[in-house]
Amino acid sequence: REDAASANTFAKMMFGTPNSTFLDKYMETAATDSEIENKPVLFDVGWEVAKKVGGIYTVLRSKAPVTVEEWGARYALVAPYNHETAPTEFERLPAGPLTAPVLQRLLDNHGIVVHFGKWLVEGYPKVFLIDLQSSMARLSEWRTELQSGFEVPSDTEANDAIVFGFQSALLLKEFALTNRNNRYIAHFHEWQSSVGLLVARKWSVPIATIFTTHATLLGRYMSAGGVDLYNHLQALNPDEEASKRGIYNRHWIEQQAAQKATVFTTVSEITAYEAEMVLKRKADVILPNGLKLDKTAALHEFQNLHAKSKAVLHEFMRGHFYGHYDFDLDNVCIHPCMHGWMAITILLLSSLPSLCLYLICPPSFPPLCRSCTSSQL
Repeated sequence: REDAASANTFAKMMFGTPNSTFLDKYMETAATDSEIENKPVLFDVGWEVAKKVGGIYTVLRSKAPVTVEEWGARYALVAPYNHETAPTEFERLPAGPLTAPVLQRLLDNHGIVVHFGKWLVEGYPKVFLIDLQSSMARLSEWRTELQSGFEVPSDTEANDAIVFGFQSALLLKEFALTNRNNRYIAHFHEWQSSVGLLVARKWSVPIATIFTTHATLLGRYMSAGGVDLYNHLQALNPDEEASKRGIYNRHWIEQQAAQKATVFTTVSEITAYEAEMVLKRKADVILPNGLKLDKTAALHEFQNLHAKSKAVLHEFMRGHFYGHYDFDLDNVCIHPCMHGWMAITILLLSSLPSLCLYLICPPSFPPLCRSCTSSQL
């Protein structure tokens, strides 16, 4: 009973705080202790959370409301902290009683600064934004541990990815060690965030991992260089081609992440084929990019409302003008005018100029159409 009560508290308080504007109702959802205890905690680890760089920002942002609705307080994202975008993308929140000790130990034991709060997008998912500069002094140590013999000290992007990878692995490790009765899933998006997956596996952190690529790094470079990639994949030597382009250190990270992940996914069959040839692992699951249907539903609602309003106006025009002026309602444009008056322009299928009819319009009201004359009104 104590373990179940602990799991219940954990599921409700893990990433939830009194300042949450969206997750409160999910944290308070009634569920049995056994149901909560068996549900895992999900982390999305990405380079573009609260920081728009490319398409992964859109992927993570668009999936956030659906994931929050499905996972509630058991979902959070992990990403680097960006000083320029944080003021408009991120709102700091006080960490809950089960999260605050983890962040404090990261600061005390490793000097890692983590900003906890919510991403200011639909769904308001909870985020852990890690300050890369707080660990930059350990870059050389971590880079040697990861890639001794083929590291590239001048590769700034890879250096940042390595620092973030070790930081995110330490964050996941602290959560796993602090709450041993709970299960964890970490979903890593693209090679920049996947160093954390490699480090977590090396340290035997008890979490399940997912790695997703939308297109391989080597494939992007080759295609940008004008190579007909898909006609050369069968005979491709990925390591050699990556070395020629000076990206072997990055390619190695991506390839190792695909091979060591618990589950490896791509977004299409053609990308799965590319990944199998380049990363040397067949995708376990193909997850096509989704379509958020409520946007489409909202559009249909707008179109339906427009059609209903148009039908009312047509009925009004038929009642007032038919018998005096006969015209095709499909060739009628309705213009809003100043002071709330309405003008109806009837596009005649003859050589006559457009005829403007003013409804309940005073004589002093100026014509909407410059081509109209007093004799035409």
